[in-house]
Amino acid sequence: MKRTLAPVRVAQVPANSNAVIGQVPVHRGDQQLYLLEWESDGIRGVNHYILGLPPFALNQYKRWLPHIQGINPFDWSSN
Repeated sequence: MKRTLAPVRVAQVPANSNAVIGQVPVHRGDQQLYLLEWESDGIRGVNHYILGLPPFALNQYKRWLPHIQGINPFDWSSN
């Protein structure tokens, strides 16, 4: 299931610092994949975060992998 948790926001944060720009509601026991995208100075950045306490089911992790590959600008064909 894909859902956007927060509207797109514009935030300016000084280099090497952090700021709270939103909150993500979670429940104890959740295991979820979050795909993160941002843009800084016209350059797109991506990453992912797997939420939850281990162990993670291998089948669930395998279902997440194509989504992770879909956001990553890395050339997966060379691996």
